[in-house]
Amino acid sequence: MLQRTMNIVSKKSVWISVVALLNILLALLIMVDKKNSFSFWSDGAMSLLGKVEVGGEPAIATGAFSASGSSVNGAKQYSVFTQWKLADRYQDGSYLVEAYRQYEIYKDKNGKTVKTVPTENFNYIRYCPGCEVKVLPGE
Repeated sequence: MLQRTMNIVSKKSVWISVVALLNILLALLIMVDKKNSFSFWSDGAMSLLGKVEVGGEPAIATGAFSASGSSVNGAKQYSVFTQWKLADRYQDGSYLVEAYRQYEIYKDKNGKTVKTVPTENFNYIRYCPGCEVKVLPGE
């Protein structure tokens, strides 16, 4: 009976070890794949979204991409970046509010801006010029 129990325990630990090893290998493969296939660049307020190929159809952002891409059927390749630009500034009571709008910027392989498209995304900054700054308790 003791020998039988030891065989079962031994088999379970082997299977657990194999499953753990496979999980570790899978995690390593995923990390290596992300390093090779994703490249995110940032330049100040601009961030790279991806590369699109425009033939006779509308451009669609494809997410991140590797730098070595090829043109299919002579379609043009563009890099797509986003940038926040000041869209509006207005007074709200004693507060000054600045509204920033996000734009998609399409650039060709030489870095020349081909098209700028406004998105529906906005960020707002509200501050009070000349207001008294209060110190938080404990400072």
